[in-house]
Amino acid sequence: SVPAFLLLSVCATVMAWLPDHLWRKQQMQKKGDGKGKSSSKSSTKGEGQWVFVPAATVQKTVSKVSKGKGKSSKKGGSKVPYSELSEERRAEIKAKHETRASEEGRALVGGKFYNGTLLKRGRFNGWIQPDNPAKLPMAVKSKLKEMCEKQKARAVEKGYADKFNDGVIYLRMSDVVEGVKVEPGMSLKFKVYLDSEGVGACEVQEA
Repeated sequence: SVPAFLLLSVCATVMAWLPDHLWRKQQMQKKGDGKGKSSSKSSTKGEGQWVFVPAATVQKTVSKVSKGKGKSSKKGGSKVPYSELSEERRAEIKAKHETRASEEGRALVGGKFYNGTLLKRGRFNGWIQPDNPAKLPMAVKSKLKEMCEKQKARAVEKGYADKFNDGVIYLRMSDVVEGVKVEPGMSLKFKVYLDSEGVGACEVQEA
């Protein structure tokens, strides 16, 4: 493709190549005010025009393009999943989560394993859909209903109610068994606990 500007000289005004769509836009903006005279030279029809433009305009445009080259945005960069972090980093995160679990009053409900499917996950947490919610202990079902009502209200308030999943159990990646990497759609088995936030899964592993 033809570059937007091709410099031929450096002075108060310079001759530059403008593709047709830019040339037509320039003419529409000027509406015959006399500024930016076009030269008698022209390109092959349908490609562009040679025109005189202020040197400062070209310099600013070239500078903007140069600054943009090679620049990569940090936003949205690759993030390492919890299971792939270093042993030291995982230990640090786990210690923080254990402290938080203690503050939230985590209490394991029996020692039975339940089955479910991981619906979604982030870097440090996710949500599990239990295969048979009816088999969960009554205290767990009651707390799960309460938690989901709060989550739904929050989803409606923030405008993403359509993405809300009812009856799901919270999962922290630090509660996944060491060495297991979980992905959405995976069948899991887990124990459940109650805390001040609701219902969560722990000792999570592939079913």
